Amino acid sequence: VNCRLARNSSSILSLSGYCNHFTSNRTEAETMQASGDVEPSTDGAEIEHENVDGAMAPSDGVKSIKPTPDDFEPPTKDIESLEQSIDLRDIKPFSREFLGIPTSYFSVGLTNTGINSPLYPYLIVLNDVSSAYYTSAQNIVVIFWSYKIFYGILYDIYYPLGWKFKAWICLGWTCTCAILLPVAIAGSNLAVSIFVILLTVANFFYVSADTAADGFQTWVAKREKPNQRGNMTALAYQARFTAAVLVGVIIALSLSGPQANCPGYEPDANVPCTTDTSITSRNSEFANNPTDWCHMQCDAATAPFGVSIPQFYWILFAMITSLVPIYFLFLKEDKKQSPPQKATKIVSAMTHSCERQAVWQLIFYSLVMNTLFSVTNAAQTNANFAWLELTTLQNTITSIMDNFILAAALHVTRKRYLHYSCFGPGALFAS
Repeated sequence: VNCRLARNSSSILSLSGYCNHFTSNRTEAETMQASGDVEPSTDGAEIEHENVDGAMAPSDGVKSIKPTPDDFEPPTKDIESLEQSIDLRDIKPFSREFLGIPTSYFSVGLTNTGINSPLYPYLIVLNDVSSAYYTSAQNIVVIFWSYKIFYGILYDIYYPLGWKFKAWICLGWTCTCAILLPVAIAGSNLAVSIFVILLTVANFFYVSADTAADGFQTWVAKREKPNQRGNMTALAYQARFTAAVLVGVIIALSLSGPQANCPGYEPDANVPCTTDTSITSRNSEFANNPTDWCHMQCDAATAPFGVSIPQFYWILFAMITSLVPIYFLFLKEDKKQSPPQKATKIVSAMTHSCERQAVWQLIFYSLVMNTLFSVTNAAQTNANFAWLELTTLQNTITSIMDNFILAAALHVTRKRYLHYSCFGPGALFAS
């Protein structure tokens, strides 16, 4: 009965192996007894067997296998022994060795929010794109977040300059800055489609850097002492959402003026206003002042001052570029001496991990959650602008509040709840 139960439970691997060996030897013994080659034991049906190390158990006849406590060791024994073999150390996130990790997450918060949030004023307010176009643009500029698994496989099979993580982090952020530069230079002269494509390419590179930072952060988290466990992870994501709040405030202050919200606006009073009806029809001041409308603040702008979309990307470019030297100077990683793994071996290990109940349940939960959360009304943003006159400032405040709550929650968790069960605070916040 225990053998039948073991075959239906993939978690008790040692018992399952014992049962397979026990069944094969018992069948062989019964065949020998039926042919008369072996006399039945007086103690019952006892069969000769091999022990775990492959040696034959001492026996005068055929003996049954009696499982030992080692056969029923829980799977956590291997995890505990693995943790004991790791050299734990006192991890200081702001030291020269590890400062690059939270900095990389800070850059992700700047870039991800800095790329997504300006889409509303640039595409909806200034260029009046359709709902389908805006929704597609929102999805395509973040599309590479869905392919981080392939980045991870690449990083396991190829180590540039002998570094598994540092090289990819430095390369990813350097290329991201290189892509943001033409966006800042060309600015409004770019076609909408080219603008979206460049932001998508930037997403490709900063996700590559973020994936490498995830791997490095996990490597460091394994080596944290028990009283520090979880500190680096919480700090990394706190840095990310804090940066998102920071860039959200910059967007709210800088992109609420007429330059980013009034179609056809000209800050120079000597420049004549355009007569293009596709532009004049979208500026509320044209009906009030047909000759000088382009020099006035329209209703969509909530502040008399601000910067244009290209000028904002100059600000974002300067902020991200200023952090790049930190990845080269404050990120210590020893070069790998062992050769990279083969892709087939990595995929096989991933497949084996997915057979664990905790892993496939987490994957299933993530699949269902993201599928349900991704169901949106494509016309919502355009309708909010046309019917509710949603401004850039109002649209940005929602994002700022979301990221502020996440950053504050992670700060409290890092300071007070790292050594508590997640179910208590989780139930409290859920209620």
